[in-house]
Amino acid sequence: MLNFGTCRRLAVAAILVAGTAVLSPQAAHAVTTTVTVEPTDSAPNCLITTSGEDANENLIITSQTCYSTYAQVLGVLKARSIAVTVNSLSLSDVVRPLSDFVIGVHYENINGGGATMTVSGSACNGGGLNVSAAWNDRISSTYNGCPNITHYDNINYGGSTYTTSGVGSISNLSAAMNDKTSSIKYFS
Repeated sequence: MLNFGTCRRLAVAAILVAGTAVLSPQAAHAVTTTVTVEPTDSAPNCLITTSGEDANENLIITSQTCYSTYAQVLGVLKARSIAVTVNSLSLSDVVRPLSDFVIGVHYENINGGGATMTVSGSACNGGGLNVSAAWNDRISSTYNGCPNITHYDNINYGGSTYTTSGVGSISNLSAAMNDKTSSIKYFS
């Protein structure tokens, strides 16, 4: 007999699998779709899903999946929003601190260009993460889902910093921090 936790994990897995099929029209016509755990040349656009923070204010990463296109990342995010609606709630019914949203998108090039590292979470209260080896010293611009995102040039939030501000805006990092980010924190 399946318990509630097992059923929930199976339902989430089914939604994630279904979410990979909900793609933009451009992605649907692609010859191949690559999905990996770490970014590669054929799957450079990653989605990092977090769930809360540990005692050291590090975001708890529950999954990281990389896709061929950013449109595929958006398709998965859209599928997750639809899953909330399926549970008889509309997005407007969900209390923001209890629901996941994009807290930041980090780009390898200026002006939001190139490969992406999208981070979803449930709050902008100072939680952060050390970027993976594949993203270390690679970020040039950031889309803010949180009001303030601070980039650090060392792991564990050390060294020089640069903060991007403004929900919904894409900001280039300063010349001093371009391609230098090793850890990131997300603030209100």
